[in-house]
Amino acid sequence: ITRRTLALFVDNLRDSGLSDNSIKTVKAEVNNVLNIACEYELITSVPKWPKLVPRVKKKTILKPEDVNYLLSGFKNPQYKAMALVQYQLALRCGELLGLRPAAFDLVNRTVMIDRQVNRITRGDKWPNCLSPTKNRISRKLPISAELVEIVRPYVEFRNPEAPLWISDTLGPVRETSYNLALKRAAEAVGFVEKISSHCLRASMLDFLV
Repeated sequence: ITRRTLALFVDNLRDSGLSDNSIKTVKAEVNNVLNIACEYELITSVPKWPKLVPRVKKKTILKPEDVNYLLSGFKNPQYKAMALVQYQLALRCGELLGLRPAAFDLVNRTVMIDRQVNRITRGDKWPNCLSPTKNRISRKLPISAELVEIVRPYVEFRNPEAPLWISDTLGPVRETSYNLALKRAAEAVGFVEKISSHCLRASMLDFLV
């Protein structure tokens, strides 16, 4: 039993809908078993648990003009396009990374959101890292004419089931790389607030309300 074992266990609990407040209770029960197992030398040590955040931290909410300012800080045009797509469609990061060219209908200006890069399998090769969306709902969203032109180079003449976003190593873009690009863009324009991919989704949902 390693630290990764516990990390996967926690990810499964989160994907099942448990909050970190509830997982804290589960952690206490499992730790009792692990401590006994360690005393009886069934395991050599009790591995470290991933960090739990019982109280949800309030996300930074950006106004549309703030988002436009943030986008100006991107050096890489693909990461800039990713941020705009995530913001305009209010996607979770996993849903953004799970997009394929086949999901887009540029003629009718729609995109199908039906898969995500799962946190548990995100290290696997494409398409093994894909799973249904968090709530297992498939939904077709309208996209603006502006967004059609932005994603067109990533959609046309591509393998329909290939990852939409390609990294410098010619593999699918990873969550860590995207978040790092987002952080550097925020630093480039002088944002003092802590920015993450969750902020873009939360900002659009707040704007729509």
